[in-house]
Amino acid sequence: MSRTPNSSVPDQVILPMSVGVGMCLRGLRARLGRSLVTVTGVALGTAFLMAVVAGALTKGALAEQVAARQEVDRRAALLRGQIGRLAGKRLLVLAVEPSAIELAFVRSLVGQHRAVVHLLGAEGFSLRGAVAASQTDPIADAMVGLGRFETLLANRPPGVADGVAAFAFGTPPIENVGHTTRPAFQHLSLQLHPDQVTRAEAEQAQARHRMTWIIGSALLIMTICIANAMLMSVTERIREIGTMKCLGALSGFVVRLFLIESAMIGIGGATIGAGAGALFALSGYAWLYGLAAVVTSVNLGPLLLSAAGCVLVGTLLATAAGIYPARVASKMIPASALASHV
Repeated sequence: MSRTPNSSVPDQVILPMSVGVGMCLRGLRARLGRSLVTVTGVALGTAFLMAVVAGALTKGALAEQVAARQEVDRRAALLRGQIGRLAGKRLLVLAVEPSAIELAFVRSLVGQHRAVVHLLGAEGFSLRGAVAASQTDPIADAMVGLGRFETLLANRPPGVADGVAAFAFGTPPIENVGHTTRPAFQHLSLQLHPDQVTRAEAEQAQARHRMTWIIGSALLIMTICIANAMLMSVTERIREIGTMKCLGALSGFVVRLFLIESAMIGIGGATIGAGAGALFALSGYAWLYGLAAVVTSVNLGPLLLSAAGCVLVGTLLATAAGIYPARVASKMIPASALASHV
């Protein structure tokens, strides 16, 4: 402690920041249970934010697979609208050079919708669960045409009775219009009605607003949780704060002490939450579309950048939540603090 040339008042001792960091670490260890609860609150809020961001990035990277899945679901919905529940229905599928989406549609009929599929014409394609059609097949409940299936219609397909419902997707080829010697296929339109497009856009907008509100609520709850925990810390450390101020600690040092503790909680919880949220989102899409598709499609750079942004948001909110408790601690009168019995 030194003295100024023109005054007998000693200079104020300023403790280095490393001392404050050490005091915060010791305080967090001393109140480990409450610290872990607070860190968990930060982790949950950040994990929710990161899951949404990582899910959006993964969905964008898997845009083709997502569009294909939606197309398959639409085809199944159109067919279900014509013949009712698909489970247990006997379907004769005529397929010549089917596309990847059409093959995925047949797989969904077998696996997801539990239909009994007899396949005619798709030699060389591996469709697990579908069996090759034969003359001894039972009468089919409906026929489904895929690809260039018209080339199979020179003769009546096996297992087909007169008047059986027959469906294809899209616009019928011009050369087949007006044929009376072949089974009449009803072509189901895959185009959305303008009202359906408008309704889908409105639903997407509502979903975005709802998700924004949920994220905001989660982050607000996280901030309140941290502020409450820090206020509890101030209450528990009243005598400690009074002792520090009696020994010469400035109000600014006390403020920094609590802000450092809040930032530590924020960094730890936000880092854990960002990792957990990214893992949750990637695992969900890997379960839906396959691990290989997710690994090969997702760009690691934007994902890491988003994780860093979520950690920054969590840390800033945690630090901001500690401002009010820090100000409360810094305004304590040393004598009153030492006289407290809390």
